[in-house]
Amino acid sequence: MFMRFVNLKVKEGRLNDFARFYEERTIPALQATKGCLYASLLRPTADDVECVSMTWWRSRKDVEAYEMSG
Repeated sequence: MFMRFVNLKVKEGRLNDFARFYEERTIPALQATKGCLYASLLRPTADDVECVSMTWWRSRKDVEAYEMSG
């Protein structure tokens, strides 16, 4: 299993909107992607403009295919 982390910067005051978008649109799209086992948005405890997208993948090949897909 492979984990992938992506740091994201969000416009100030828009973190809740972004989190809702991520949960409603991004997570379902990732879960429908070959090899993606889990997707989550890790929210900050102190800073309101940064968060981390965390995904778990079945194989390195699946991660690489996803990253190359654009």
